[in-house]
Amino acid sequence: MRKPFSGPTARLSPLFWCFRADTSGHIERYKKLLLDPTGPLTEIKTFRFRMWSQKEWPALEVQYDTHVVGRDCFATIEWHSIFDANRDQFVSRLPFGITRKARGGADESCAFSIRRNSPSTLLIADPLAGDPSL
Repeated sequence: MRKPFSGPTARLSPLFWCFRADTSGHIERYKKLLLDPTGPLTEIKTFRFRMWSQKEWPALEVQYDTHVVGRDCFATIEWHSIFDANRDQFVSRLPFGITRKARGGADESCAFSIRRNSPSTLLIADPLAGDPSL
């Protein structure tokens, strides 16, 4: 009898703390940001600040992975995103690739090609799958 992969049952989303400090290092204001409360286990790869004015909180460019445990596999989805700290939401979030590890098998990876079909639609495809529309 095969035992399915066991994994985390709780959702673990990263918290960011943004703060403003004066020149002596005293924190003047701070804000807690929850990156992706709906996602499964999340791992931050990189982040950097964008467009930080004196009056508003910054936008963050965040590259992160979500890890999903299935019955017979473990998958990781890599995301590239921009998170608006003022509104506590993503401005943009696109999958960049996926890696799947089947029980007893080798890793399978797929990098995505993304292009806009219309002003409101994106086509996300595997460029190596031979899709003639890419």
